[in-house]
Amino acid sequence: MSYDAFMLIHKYLHLSNNQTSNKGDPLAKVRPLLAHLIFLYRTFYNPFPKVSIDEFMIKYDGRLYFKQYIQNKPTKWGIKGYLMSDADNGYCYKIRIYGGQKEFILDENLSSSENTVLRFLDGYECPNTTVYIDNYYTGPKLLEELHKRGIACVGTVKQNRILPLKPLPSTLPKNTMKHYTNYPDNTLLLTLWHDRGMVRLLSNNHLPIISTVKTTRQYISTLKKKPQAAIEYSKYAKGVDLCNQLSTTYKFPHRNKKWWKSIFYH
Repeated sequence: MSYDAFMLIHKYLHLSNNQTSNKGDPLAKVRPLLAHLIFLYRTFYNPFPKVSIDEFMIKYDGRLYFKQYIQNKPTKWGIKGYLMSDADNGYCYKIRIYGGQKEFILDENLSSSENTVLRFLDGYECPNTTVYIDNYYTGPKLLEELHKRGIACVGTVKQNRILPLKPLPSTLPKNTMKHYTNYPDNTLLLTLWHDRGMVRLLSNNHLPIISTVKTTRQYISTLKKKPQAAIEYSKYAKGVDLCNQLSTTYKFPHRNKKWWKSIFYH
């Protein structure tokens, strides 16, 4: 395709009908595209038992009231989205674009980030599902709700979201670990582990099992004791990162004046 032909298509590209679109929907410009993509993702790939959920960023420098800033992302300013992908190969199964907190609320007793996980799993049918999330989403109420639905979940957790138990230590001696449960239900397991730094893991599907694994650092192999929850989390929590890595080879690198075109070319 020639440059002129491409720019002509780019100029007149449109994704929705302005006459029939919902004026109150901030994502009305891309809603038909997102719905069609999710339909295709679910049509051509069977559900999988291990999934990871995380956010991603679409670079956009223009003015937009739901534009976000995330400090620890390579793309710090832009349009925030959420992905649910296969934990093994990074295949995208569901995608959502952030257009405001109220869009994700299903349970008023949970935070907006916890409701995001429920949104992704709403209508998801796959036996023995295990979800891997980071500390932005993990909380005791969310994991208890998922346990009621028969969905396993494990993720890192912030210090202010850990189980409502007696005061827990903020740090431990190096290479030591402790386990706590929500007695008497014993549905949740909190693992505190001091590796190279403090690691806090919350799970509704693990036992306090410690395994010995082989690790290699600077060409030196050693045997190391790790919690079983940490071993599984390290293996399966990078599905969304793999999906983002694979998608970077197809991105359209030019700037766009229209925010919805940035989403389309992403």
